[in-house]
Amino acid sequence: MKGLTITDTLWVPDVIQLTNGKYYMYYNACKGDSPLSALGIAVSDNIEEPYKNKGVILKSGMIGKGEDGNDATQKPNVVDPEVFFDKERKLWMVYGSYSGGIFIMELDANTGFPLPDQGYGKKLLGTNHARIEAPYMLYSPETDYYYLFLSFGGLAADGGYNIRVARSKAPDGPFEDSEGQDMINAQGSPTVLFDDPAYAPYGVKLMGNFEFLNMDDELPVSGEGYVSPGHNSAFYDEENGKYYLIFHTRFPNRGEKHEVRVHQCL
Repeated sequence: MKGLTITDTLWVPDVIQLTNGKYYMYYNACKGDSPLSALGIAVSDNIEEPYKNKGVILKSGMIGKGEDGNDATQKPNVVDPEVFFDKERKLWMVYGSYSGGIFIMELDANTGFPLPDQGYGKKLLGTNHARIEAPYMLYSPETDYYYLFLSFGGLAADGGYNIRVARSKAPDGPFEDSEGQDMINAQGSPTVLFDDPAYAPYGVKLMGNFEFLNMDDELPVSGEGYVSPGHNSAFYDEENGKYYLIFHTRFPNRGEKHEVRVHQCL
């Protein structure tokens, strides 16, 4: 990323094959301690490499308010992209982390670039630096719903990371949880930074911290479990008709060490 000197790391890219047969990688760079980020596209004839950079399509975290009067509490951090085709073969990108929330925008299915005049796209949920990130969309042909997976909380061992899901009949929402709550109301507090309790009631919690204890001895002995599982993707296997959840997790009494796990869903 020419000219970007604040960071030399790239975060959680997403790769998809478009209608022209080429592979498009949506990559992002983030300062880390702020929403100062850039999201770009690289293209390849092969899924592995080499990828040719096509440039940055979104930027975020600039100081002060924009022309629309909004700042980083309302605008997204342009990271964690996930690109998908809906059932009508329209192309979308859902993205965002903390800051102004989770957003979605429609892309050109031939070029991979955003359709014009969308700005950051449509907000689905979050604001005021709510700790909600890593959106992932999965369409179920069985239920005809789009399922939006999200990670709430902080990803560190003491951050309480957990996986939530909501659903909608349309890829751009509105999304609701099992209690019928509109996810657009899952927002942070304007007076409290990272106010997890404010948005904790929203979304169906699929997985969070747990630990199985060995009770054979007089005192409980730490056993197996997960700590801060999250940042998942999801997969529908058309051959066997089963759904799978792929995520990373930490473990009880093992610090920040983390591994990838795959669980079959009902």
